[in-house]
Amino acid sequence: MPHSDSEKPIELVAGPATALFTGGDLRTIRISGCETINRIYFALRDHNWGTIPGKISGLRVDQGEDRFLITYRSEHRNREVHFIWRATITGESDGTIRFAFEGETLSTFRRNRIGLCVHHPISAAGDQLIVTHPDGSTTAGAFPTIISPHQPFKEIAGIRHFLSNGSVAEIQFDGDIFEMEDQRNWTDASFKTYSTPLRLPFPVEVRAGDWLRQSVTVSPLPASEFSSSAGRKTVARRSGARRANSARQADAVTLESPSRRILVPLGLSWSRYAKEATEDEYARLAALRLSHLYLELVLGEERCVEDLVAAAECGRRIGAPIAVALRIEADARPGLDRLSRALKHARPQVVSWTVLSEGRPTTSAEHLSIVRERLSREGYCEPLGFGTRAFFAELNRNHPPIDLLDFVTYTVNPQIHADDELSIVESLGGQRATVESALLISGGKPVHVGPVTLKMQWNPYATVLPQAPAPGELPPEVDPRQRLPFAAAWTLGSIKTLSEAGVFRATYYEMIGWKGIMERASGSLLPSLFPSRPGELFPLYHLFAALGDVAGGEIDTVTITDPACSSGLAIRKDSLLRLFVANYKPVERRVRIEGLSGAFEMHPLGSETAPVERPSISGEGPELVLGPYEVLWIDQRTGTN
Repeated sequence: MPHSDSEKPIELVAGPATALFTGGDLRTIRISGCETINRIYFALRDHNWGTIPGKISGLRVDQGEDRFLITYRSEHRNREVHFIWRATITGESDGTIRFAFEGETLSTFRRNRIGLCVHHPISAAGDQLIVTHPDGSTTAGAFPTIISPHQPFKEIAGIRHFLSNGSVAEIQFDGDIFEMEDQRNWTDASFKTYSTPLRLPFPVEVRAGDWLRQSVTVSPLPASEFSSSAGRKTVARRSGARRANSARQADAVTLESPSRRILVPLGLSWSRYAKEATEDEYARLAALRLSHLYLELVLGEERCVEDLVAAAECGRRIGAPIAVALRIEADARPGLDRLSRALKHARPQVVSWTVLSEGRPTTSAEHLSIVRERLSREGYCEPLGFGTRAFFAELNRNHPPIDLLDFVTYTVNPQIHADDELSIVESLGGQRATVESALLISGGKPVHVGPVTLKMQWNPYATVLPQAPAPGELPPEVDPRQRLPFAAAWTLGSIKTLSEAGVFRATYYEMIGWKGIMERASGSLLPSLFPSRPGELFPLYHLFAALGDVAGGEIDTVTITDPACSSGLAIRKDSLLRLFVANYKPVERRVRIEGLSGAFEMHPLGSETAPVERPSISGEGPELVLGPYEVLWIDQRTGTN
């Protein structure tokens, strides 16, 4: 059966194994109903670890009752990069699935990685495995439970994975030496086994005419051949297969007892666009009831004085104190002198300070001590934080001096390794894992997260300075989905995750502009690629406005039948119960509310104007239809305080 649409998900069956094919990748490979592999795909990373996407052509899918064959061609082109490869993906009646490719380099360029990657699901944490090395030796171990700062397994030729349902999967790697990393370090919900070990130098020049061949083979093995205890986890967790996604099914959103968690205090990032803010924009920002305004202050720049004065004034006008992150050079004294001058001019209301040491992955202990002494001299005694402008991985690899700090902090974005909506939604599980590990690293001291953004704002792993965007290109840190419902749906899931995990404070996005929650009054800087209207309020704005109404409220426990498809967040404040529901899918989805009875009101999340109330309805367990990536909330007054 030939196909031409590579993006349309195709369900595959190979005997006892099932999989999903979409966008050229194999997704959600299950053996006897248990997820074994989250994803198998081809990756081409340039000299700065940038992902060069491929364009698929000639796709053909032939399916039998218990077997399949998929072939296609993919071409990767970007400036000097030109690489083409052909895929052959097979599934046999015994459950064996093989993903193989053969590729040719058509230009000379530098690469950090070319080859296949395998994502093992986050649910594998604690599962036992046996690694086979290229020399035939083996190592027994388990997928890490606490996030591993470095590669848990290296020099991999094969993996025998003992699944939670008692099944056993054999994974064979050919064409290169592979190793594994814990991708939860970057909030990916997976462990990744990838080709070409990082111990080898990179970037490496590949020349026109070079050929590359690799394959990954996944096979079920008879469980009877192994000890009955081999598949037990090192820690207890939920098991069982997740039911198949289908727009015809209704997710059950069930409200239960209070969770004893509070909605995480939310803030936005100040940017220089705010200097152009109009009176209407200030009024809209004040209506959000933000916990704080985040300011990253570069003390090596003279304009840091001007920035602090402007941010302090903005904070006063919208009723939010400033959370200041100080970027300090190795010689801290000149920068701290500028800070002293800035504080005398601005006299800001500050809620916290973070020290970020320039040129280092995390804060230096010396800088923490010097800054605390200087701030005390200036009359400021707010909490002082240790952290990184980069990702949890840096905090995980550089533990803080706990006695010198009041909190730890790191940034989050869901697109370090993949930019498709499915992977972005899956990253929410990785966010929870980083908070759990960060609380261990900090000795239980508070965890601040942010800024949370849709895309990476700077690349700490770049081997050379990135090139400026070409005319007509969006900057790499801007995502056109910022102004779309998808951003609001994902952000609701992130806020739910961080609140339930116990984050003390969270910062999201910028206030204004194409990295913010509303467009500037002067409009988009590149309307052909970011087609917002001047002053447009993005769905994100309405989400933060609705959350601002219940700031400081207590979270109810909400369970979802299929959290990969939908999300629910319930907050109680005084006599109001506000339940948010989001659809994570690009298709309509039915959602049934359980545990909610009596009269209530539904509010769809607006896009450019304030949400318009739907008629009040009442009853037990209403069933709603949510559009693609739609977010709505339900209000109920309890009549008690």
